[in-house]
Amino acid sequence: MNAIWWGVGKLIVIQSPIRDWGFLVLSLATLIVVGWYLGKRLESRPSPLVKQPVASFYPNRTELIKTKGNLAGLLSGHERVWAIFHTGAISKVSGVLAKCRFERLILTDPRDEYMMNNLEPRGNNAEQHKELIRQVAEIASKNGSDVHYYAGPIGNSLIIADTIKLADDRFSEQAWAQIETGIPFLSPHDRPSFVIYNKDDGRDAFNAFLGHFNTMWARSSPTPMEDLTYGRST
Repeated sequence: MNAIWWGVGKLIVIQSPIRDWGFLVLSLATLIVVGWYLGKRLESRPSPLVKQPVASFYPNRTELIKTKGNLAGLLSGHERVWAIFHTGAISKVSGVLAKCRFERLILTDPRDEYMMNNLEPRGNNAEQHKELIRQVAEIASKNGSDVHYYAGPIGNSLIIADTIKLADDRFSEQAWAQIETGIPFLSPHDRPSFVIYNKDDGRDAFNAFLGHFNTMWARSSPTPMEDLTYGRST
């Protein structure tokens, strides 16, 4: 290619009475070719100056599902999944508990009568919440999940997932945390949520939510399901 352009430039220089125009044309042509070539090379690799987003926000569950897909599809292929749910209703309805093994799962303790009477949706009574938690825990346990129960307000729902299962409960840069805000008196489907990735500027926030999960896990009860009456008489 360079030999061709050199030949063209030489021809222009020799035969043109205006020698400077030959050099100008050759220079412009060379710049165009080099620019095109470098542009193609740069398109094939991510620029180190442009960082990928470390967090994303979704105003409600509908927008979250529209963008990220349903929970079962989102967690497909992940080797480690930890989660905190109030009752786990959405996980039961979506079938994700049967399709994906939650290594660790925290649910509201059904023996906490105050919480059973104040969970969303408010249309359900305490017994309905207890039965739902029982069903969710049973499905998860049969799929190999380690289920704990937390007595007290859970606050935000949380999912921490990683495509790689590292030793010592560590998470890779592929890991992410999805936080759904538990706003009182707001329908679960209307709750805003955001996703944080364990990389770059998002790493500190990710570790903060990971620490939150570990604290709740340590303070929750691993009481076996058969020892929980769920409001039933024994």
